[in-house]
Amino acid sequence: MKTVVSWHDIDNKWSYFETQWKPKSWNTEFRFVFTKKKIKKPQKGALQLDLFEPLDLNYEYKVIMTNKNESAKSVVLFHNGRGSQEAIFGDAKTDTALGVIPCKRLSSNQVFILASMMAHNFSREMQMVAHPAATRAKPKRPTAWKFKK
Repeated sequence: MKTVVSWHDIDNKWSYFETQWKPKSWNTEFRFVFTKKKIKKPQKGALQLDLFEPLDLNYEYKVIMTNKNESAKSVVLFHNGRGSQEAIFGDAKTDTALGVIPCKRLSSNQVFILASMMAHNFSREMQMVAHPAATRAKPKRPTAWKFKK
């Protein structure tokens, strides 16, 4: 038996549907919000003219399992906003080489990490002093600053 899914628009890019579901091995049912995002994908292959590049609209899908009671739109915006905040930690890890262990001794590695993080934070602080913060009162909770590398 096929289940008919009714997608609801969030905006001109995002759509969603939601359902309650409990896998057989779980004791509790949870709310699942299924999302799809329109993405433009360039058409591959030879073109007759160079006047324009035809684009196909495809979708990227993801599922958010949540215990939040807000609207599905709020849940999706909240979830998407986490990405900009988590990018801060990813940048710190990349910019300060936290993915490597440069020395054989704990104290040496601790000094390396402290010096790296201090240099990274000093760079960010200088950028924050030089440029005002962006408006943050938005549903996706964007970061207050766009930092340069």
